[in-house]
Amino acid sequence: MARIKLRVYARLREQLGFKEKELDVGDLVELLKYLESLGSGDFIIAVNSELVETSKASRYLFRDGDVVDVMPPFSGG
Repeated sequence: MARIKLRVYARLREQLGFKEKELDVGDLVELLKYLESLGSGDFIIAVNSELVETSKASRYLFRDGDVVDVMPPFSGG
């Protein structure tokens, strides 16, 4: 089964209780579904440094070795 590196930032790190974890794809998809239930505006997802639409993240075709970052929304100007 494919293994994914998950990295979480800011308040999500505190909520989930870890900074970085290696997961099977199925476990990652379940976690992303849970995060989606929290509200799509609450976090941003990047796969291998490319942004992925949050509402579609649990249906993304992850591959072995992918790095998934989950972080709060950006702000700036």
